[in-house]
Amino acid sequence: MQQNDDFFQRLNKHHAQLTKKQLMVAAFIKDNYNEAVFLSCVPLAKKAGVSEATIIRFSNTLGYSGFTEMMQDLQKYAQTGINMYDRFESYTSTSKESAAADNIKHRTESVLNSLNSVTEQEQISSLVDDISECSNLILIGSESTISSIHYLNYHFSRIGIDVEIVTGGEPDLFSIYKRINTNTIALSIALPRYTKTQLQLTERLIDKNVKTYTITDSVKSPFMGLKTNPILLHTESDIKFNYQSHIMILLLCQVLIDMYIAKHDNDDFKQELEKLEDYNQDFDVFYKDLF
Repeated sequence: MQQNDDFFQRLNKHHAQLTKKQLMVAAFIKDNYNEAVFLSCVPLAKKAGVSEATIIRFSNTLGYSGFTEMMQDLQKYAQTGINMYDRFESYTSTSKESAAADNIKHRTESVLNSLNSVTEQEQISSLVDDISECSNLILIGSESTISSIHYLNYHFSRIGIDVEIVTGGEPDLFSIYKRINTNTIALSIALPRYTKTQLQLTERLIDKNVKTYTITDSVKSPFMGLKTNPILLHTESDIKFNYQSHIMILLLCQVLIDMYIAKHDNDDFKQELEKLEDYNQDFDVFYKDLF
């Protein structure tokens, strides 16, 4: 069997080998696809009317090492097609079955354990070096990653980097497009569900010979097929709300900011920070406690 066979290709190949009970599992998954991808072993067994052992044997018959590998494959296959209602329905169901705080704690610990493997990628230090030398930085995001590029923009712009944000909703992309030069750097952050607009915008920058970096979650991401400098997140597959990927991206954004600051002397930022403080004073930005 080829390793790139997806779940349903495996199911078709091994259909004749399935027992009566295993056929019940197959039938449930096919008929309740959007629900099945969110289930753990015990709930799936109950829904299909079989034992947990049958679920494990079913995954082994299809050539998987176990239930976890099978579900990861099924989730990757489904990742771009599951709509927001299915994700939210699964989220509320899971929250009722387990303590939300414990769930988030487990996911965060998993991300922290894999943080080093992400930050040790050569592209991270290369990206920081290029940001230090660039004339302007273009940050590209869409849907759930828009908040991440705004976070980077907030900090980078305050220490003197010329940053422009592209989300696909800008009324005048030409004003950004015409500023592209040989020293422009682009960073595109993409998570499922990947949007065609972000993919096309990233491709256009590459076509303009802009050195482009991408941060994405999977080797199956369409952004991995672009001629960019990819930074791959090592997070567990999760198609509900991409919890772990979002935590990792936020941490990675902070790593980029810290690495950039560490690369420069305080004097490099002094003038920009003084301008920022003058602005804060002139416009009376912050609340002052009078007591």
